[in-house]
Amino acid sequence: MITVAVGSNNPAKLNAVEQAFKAIFQVERVRLHGLVVESGVEAQPWGDARIREGARVRAGKALQIFNDAYAVGIESGVEIIDGTLYDFTWVAIQKGTELGFARSVAFPLPAIVHEHLKTGIELTEAMHRCFGIREAGANGGAIGHFTNGVIPRRMQMQPAIQCALIPFLHSAEFNPTG
Repeated sequence: MITVAVGSNNPAKLNAVEQAFKAIFQVERVRLHGLVVESGVEAQPWGDARIREGARVRAGKALQIFNDAYAVGIESGVEIIDGTLYDFTWVAIQKGTELGFARSVAFPLPAIVHEHLKTGIELTEAMHRCFGIREAGANGGAIGHFTNGVIPRRMQMQPAIQCALIPFLHSAEFNPTG
């Protein structure tokens, strides 16, 4: 059975990881461990590099606890692109010395959310204040709200998790000398 340690206990992240690993490895069960670890970045990271760093740190800390597992770090955050605020997620997966990264789709956030985030709160809290949605990050997420439920948060993350596994699935092609 595949063992996966996730640097989070967020239900949406855990569900996305479980479904992604089952699909990629074509297995019925995955031994999943959700872990509370620090990301090493702000609670609401801004900018591509900070978000990616948070995912990398979470994966590394999960690997320290479960050194024989696939260690997954998932970090969501925001970035301003051409004057519009976008939300997206970075995924880092580490097993031994191998490391894979992938990024989710990005989607725009309205100006009212941007204004709330500038005060220093997290997106989950901004979604609650703006739209009355409680615990958005643990459930369908902002993307679920803005796509009218068509794309829940786990579905935003799942392809990125699967893409971060590509170097593991094709290790000879990604590491030809070793």
